[in-house]
Amino acid sequence: MITGGNVKRVSAERKNEKFETKGLAMNIGILDVKRKGKTLIIRYAHTATYEPDEATLTIEGEIFYEDEEKKIREAEEAWSKTKTLQKDIAEQVLNATTVTATAVGTLLAFAISVPAPIVTQKYSIGDKPQQDAGRQAG
Repeated sequence: MITGGNVKRVSAERKNEKFETKGLAMNIGILDVKRKGKTLIIRYAHTATYEPDEATLTIEGEIFYEDEEKKIREAEEAWSKTKTLQKDIAEQVLNATTVTATAVGTLLAFAISVPAPIVTQKYSIGDKPQQDAGRQAG
């Protein structure tokens, strides 16, 4: 479970005086994962880009995830081999970074006079959708 976190770095840039955004793209990247006892320290970067190239908000930080030592060790090993997190951990990290980015991003957006990057949905990682197997070409 997520037990805490820290914001380490923020940046906000508005590129044009006349702001005419046509969309908002969000990108959450996991930068690194380290184990400390029964805690995973997950470093992330959350970037909101107002398109087309109007403004950018970036928040970098870390999330603390605690669980049984065996699960934490397995998660660190999986990260070092494949650069992926288990589904249950990844979902919690995505949601925690989004909550942080919404709060901090609102302040950054206010500072450069752009709309706040508010996300209200909860992320859930599922299997990739499959094409309709019953459909036939013809």
